[in-house]
Amino acid sequence: MTAIQVNYILLLLTVQIQAMLDGLGAEWTKFTETLVEAEVMLKKHKEKFKTSLLAQAEEFKKQVKFTFSHKGTHSQGRFFGTVDVLFIVA
Repeated sequence: MTAIQVNYILLLLTVQIQAMLDGLGAEWTKFTETLVEAEVMLKKHKEKFKTSLLAQAEEFKKQVKFTFSHKGTHSQGRFFGTVDVLFIVA
């Protein structure tokens, strides 16, 4: 490679790098907007997930309560005490 070819390649790279730098501001703005949108979406889905999880926990609690209220002679089973703990925690 000659010195002229090397200088030409460096000039092309410099032009390409400058073009990238010129577009950097717009790309940064787009990136920060995407982050804000993602944060809003995460908050929304987190709240939906929390609501759904609490509803499922409440339904589970009702099913366990129903099951143990209709257990008949099995009330003296070895796992009976853990259900009391479940209701205390919930």
